[in-house]
Amino acid sequence: MFHDALVAFAERRIIKMKNEEEKLCQHIGISIERKHQIDETIKETHIRYINGEIKTRSLADFKKKQEVRRKELECLEEERRTQCNTIVFTQSEYSELEYDQSDDREILYSPELIKMQGLEAYPVTSLLSVGITDEFKKELKAAGDFEQFYGVTENDGRYKVINLNRPLYYSIKIKGSFIGYIGFNGDSDALEPEIYIFKQYRNKGYGTIVLKKFIELAFTDGLLRTWKEKNIDAEYYGYIWKNELVHPSKIISTVRVENIHSQKMMFACGFHEINEMATIVIPYLNDEVKTKIGLLAVKEYELTKEEYRGLL
Repeated sequence: MFHDALVAFAERRIIKMKNEEEKLCQHIGISIERKHQIDETIKETHIRYINGEIKTRSLADFKKKQEVRRKELECLEEERRTQCNTIVFTQSEYSELEYDQSDDREILYSPELIKMQGLEAYPVTSLLSVGITDEFKKELKAAGDFEQFYGVTENDGRYKVINLNRPLYYSIKIKGSFIGYIGFNGDSDALEPEIYIFKQYRNKGYGTIVLKKFIELAFTDGLLRTWKEKNIDAEYYGYIWKNELVHPSKIISTVRVENIHSQKMMFACGFHEINEMATIVIPYLNDEVKTKIGLLAVKEYELTKEEYRGLL
């Protein structure tokens, strides 16, 4: 009798455990077979630990490595802060929060500053360029320039993927306010400028001033390409900043035929036309998401380093 009662109790206990197991699996969204696999893995790991096959790291070691990593991050942050050490001059007294929005401020020094006739340019990686992508999107949309600038139809999805945080891209400012950007695409031998001046600042010669300055830098000191990549040598996951001076042998540009202002800017900066007219076929999607072929008539311009030296 006692044996039968013990067997019956054990059977009820097993049924109850199975029911609880099924409820648990349903709750966490896995099958019973998968749970059994996990249980086996845990069991095997425990056995390996008992046999000394697995070494665990003590809490003290973990905290020590955390402290080392914290100090590494502090050093990186201090390095970035030092690189953006900026001296600012204003005509009157301002608090730190007010001077950045004042109209009479002037940057006297910053390691990343490029000055040109009252304009300032900073790499997009600089703290002084924070917000340039969002500002560009807002100005591009307000001016209705998307299709004219990119050569494709405008939609919200395409705005989302715009990101100016790229090597050889620079924000342009006047007295601390963004007025546009300039960027360079292509390889180290031949660069192609991409420039956009906000609508309210156009027809003032700013684009020509900026492009001339960057042509001078490209063909003399070189342009500093800054980017970050994964630090594979670090014990912990992270990124490291890298720099490279780019010395192109020529600068090329493609301008749409109807863009008379940009064509004038090319000649003002010393470019010459290499083709009277070229036609580029660009496939793009219209608003109804149907494939459409657009034809863009463009003019191509070029300025080599030797030609630039001849202009001096």
